Amino acid sequence: MSVHKVTSQGKQRYRVRWREGGRNRRRTFGRSRAADAFDARVRCERQLRGVDHVVGTDTTLEDYVGKWWHEVAEQTLNQRTLDPYAVALDLRIVPGLGGG
Repeated sequence: MSVHKVTSQGKQRYRVRWREGGRNRRRTFGRSRAADAFDARVRCERQLRGVDHVVGTDTTLEDYVGKWWHEVAEQTLNQRTLDPYAVALDLRIVPGLGGG
């Protein structure tokens, strides 16, 4: 992830580049402040997810939830929180959204 100053049609522009779902991405802004803010947001989202972006990959919601459950939920949440999460995931969320 990075911000680069570029000239486009005689105007200064700012291009943010990052990698998502195994592909190189870019977005251009007219102001450096906007580019810096977007770059910070992309960095923050990557850190919060703990894994690379799921968008643009073949990872299903069901796969992602399974990984999240074992690596994050079981390590950080107590059993009284996990029980209703498990019911919601098993009965509503994964069957409705997570099919492979």
